[in-house]
Amino acid sequence: MAEFRITDLKAENAIIRSWGLSFKGTREKVDYLRDLAARASRIPGGFVKKIVWDKEDGYPEHAWGFVQYTIRPYWPGFGCDGTTDSCVHLIACTLCEQLGIDYAKAYSKAYPGDSPLKKTRKWVEELKADERTRRETVIPDLTEPDALLLVLSDLYQLNNRSLCDVLAKMFEARGYHVDDFCMREKEAKARSFERAAVLAAAA
Repeated sequence: MAEFRITDLKAENAIIRSWGLSFKGTREKVDYLRDLAARASRIPGGFVKKIVWDKEDGYPEHAWGFVQYTIRPYWPGFGCDGTTDSCVHLIACTLCEQLGIDYAKAYSKAYPGDSPLKKTRKWVEELKADERTRRETVIPDLTEPDALLLVLSDLYQLNNRSLCDVLAKMFEARGYHVDDFCMREKEAKARSFERAAVLAAAA
C-alpha cells in the first residue's frame, strides 16, 4: 500500500480529473477532497493522506490502483472511513493498558471463534510497534473525560460491536460510566473537535 501526504490540492484535483470519471463523479471527488482539506485544517498538524492499494499488502490484482483519501493524524471521534481501523484499535489498546485491561484477551473474548488469543496478541503487538500508525494517531489520556466514550463510539463505527459490549462492561467495572455511550457520543465528538480546532488555531 502506497501512502502520500497531499501538499498541493490543485495538483491532486488535476489528477482526479484525469481519471475519466463522469462530470458528476469528478465533481464529487473534488468536493470531497476539498472538504477533507478543510477538516484537516481544524486538527493540530492535520493533513490529507492519499492511500493507493497495491500488490505489497496483498490486495487482489483487480483492486490495484484504487485510491482513498483520509485525514491524519487520526483524531478521537473521527470514526470510520475505511482507513482508520489501525488508528482506532491503537487508541483502544493503549487506553486498555492504562486501565490494566488485556486488549488481546478482550478482543478474543468478543470474537472467540474468529480470533484465537495467540493470533490476536501478535496482531496487537505489531500494531503497537507500527511507527507510522503511532505518528498518525492522537492518543488521548484517561484524564480526558470523553476518551472512553469516543473510543467505544469509534469501535462501534468499525462494526466491532461485540468488542464494544465487552469493553464497556470492563470500563464500567472500573468506575467509568460508559454503558450509554451511543446516546452521548454526539456531544462527546463535538467537544473533541472543538478542542482540536482551538489547538489547531493556536499552533
